[in-house]
Formats: sequence, C-alpha cells, structure tokens
Amino acid sequence: MIAPKHGGRTHGAIFALCALLIAGPTLARALTGAGTLDSDVWFLLATGREIARNGIPRTNPFSIWPGQGIVVQQWLHDVWLWAWYTRGGYTAVAVSACVPAGLLFWQLSRLMLDAAGGKLSRAGLAFSLAIPSVCICMYISVRPTLWTALLCTLTARIMLSYLRDGRRLVLLWLPAVAVAGVNLQAAHWPLLAACAAAFALPNPHELADPAARRAWSARALPICAALAAMCAASLLNPYGADGSLYVLKSLGEAAYGGAIVEMQPLWVQLGPLFAVPVATMALGPIALCRRSGARVPAGAAAMLLAGIAAGVLHSRCMWIAGLFCGLCCAFGLAGALGEPVAHPGR
Repeated sequence: MIAPKHGGRTHGAIFALCALLIAGPTLARALTGAGTLDSDVWFLLATGREIARNGIPRTNPFSIWPGQGIVVQQWLHDVWLWAWYTRGGYTAVAVSACVPAGLLFWQLSRLMLDAAGGKLSRAGLAFSLAIPSVCICMYISVRPTLWTALLCTLTARIMLSYLRDGRRLVLLWLPAVAVAGVNLQAAHWPLLAACAAAFALPNPHELADPAARRAWSARALPICAALAAMCAASLLNPYGADGSLYVLKSLGEAAYGGAIVEMQPLWVQLGPLFAVPVATMALGPIALCRRSGARVPAGAAAMLLAGIAAGVLHSRCMWIAGLFCGLCCAFGLAGALGEPVAHPGR
C-alpha cells in the first residue's frame, strides 16, 4: 500500500516538533547555566572577539610564548558566536545553537523524503529522523559540528539529486559547500568531500554488466570533476593551504593524549556494550532493505560503514553513522511501503 503524500500541514507539524525538541533543552540549559552548555564556549568567544577587533590572527594571541602560529579553523563560527554574545550575553550564545540545529533537522527531513521519492509515512519519517537525532543531539551546543552536520546533509541531498535526475548542474553546489565547510570548521571539510566521493562508487549490480559499467563511468566522471573543484574551493579561507590541510597538520593534537572522553574509542566508554549500538546501526538497515527489496546507493552504504568505523574509534563521530543509518532506513522503509525509491538516473 502506498502511503499518502503529505501536504504542507504535516511537514509544518514535523518541523514545529523538531524545533520544540531542539529549542526546549537548549533554552532550559541556557537559562539555568552560566557558560556550562559546552566547555569550549569561552575559548570560541575569545577568538571571535579577537577576530572582530583585530582581524584574523596569524600568531596565537593567547600564548605565553610570542610568535606562535595559529590557524583558527572555526573562525567564521567564532565570529557568529561573538555577535550573539554582544547582543544578549551567554544566554544568546546558547540560544544561537537553535539556528544550525533547526536548519539541520529541516534538511534531514528533506533528505529522508528525497530517499523515498517525496513520499514517506509519518511514522516512517519520524523513525528515520529519530536515528540521526539520537546521535546528533549531543552536539546541540556551541560547537561548529552542527554546521558540519548540516553541510554533510546538504551534500547527501545534492548527490541523491544527481543520482536521481542525472543533472550535472546540481554538482556546482559542491564547491560552495566546501567553502562554507572550510571556514566554519576546517578540520571537518574533508568529510564533505568524502561524502560526495562515496556516491561515485558503483552499485554492485553495475559491476557485472558492461553496459551498466559504462553508465556508471559516465556518472562518476562529473563527480570526480566536482571533487577537484571542492579541493580548489577549500583554499578560499583566510589561511589558504594551511586552512585546507588543517586536518592533516593537526592529527592527534585535538585528543590531548586521550584526556578528552569523546575522542576515546567507543569501547572505552561503553565497555562490551559498545557492540550493541554498532551492530544495530550496521545490521538494522541491511535487514530492512533486504526484506523490502530496496536498493540503497553504494555511497550511502559506504558512508554508513565509514561512520561506524570512525565512531568506534572516536565516539564523537557516531553522528556520521547515525545520519547515514537514518538515510539507509528511509530507503528501506520506502521500499517496504511500496513507495518510489531514488535510483541512479543513468
């Protein structure tokens, strides 16, 4: 049975519910706390103040040793936070998290509907949204990770649109996404490129047939060109190549020798129980899609597996697995309901 197509009223209700779930806890913590929403907040605010007053720093203004170089990898987000702080203090800073969080959940709902060809039952949409929500809610804070999650969701939407329609022009949005990503959180912009690259992978059935292989090759070449454009666009930041390559130059530094809990492996925090969420997120979508006969794009499956691997090694990365677990489930639910599922256009 095909689920009925929902109108604007249903989507509006879902958006209002998401907004309530996002704003409620954030506002409660903002009104009862004094800088406790996230331990990074004061450094981010100090950096934003420095940029607003003196411009982008090239040397570390907070170091006791003069002349130490610095790359403020989230400079644009810091300026954003400082602007909110000057308007309403710490409460305004905490409330500002509702903006990227609201945009993120709106785009997540659109992503799930894209996977189902625009048709998904209310329960199916809620279920698909619940999975990434559980993993992402820990980052409803003042960190720029919410922006990265939003841009990752947009990247997935762009790639699904390309696979469905075959229109190359939609790939022109990818360099813009890279520019936004490298200026909001330079350490994570390669994730956006990896997401786009994953959708260039062939689906298993395309490897067996020569005609299908040629179609895959024709589909993958524009993606490769878009990836090159993303790499070039990542240089459009105040630090140029240093900003673009920040993730390579800072490997290991952010963990502070394992002192930060969320940078530890998942099994350190959960013990043997870590296998439960990992197995659920890995096997659940597979079982659902096999039962419904849905065909998930190889890129979505690859990002799910990569997200699980990253999350097991560093628990803070589990949101990546949650996002693509929800996406794969949306494909499976759409197939189970007999609804159209997005397939490669050619």
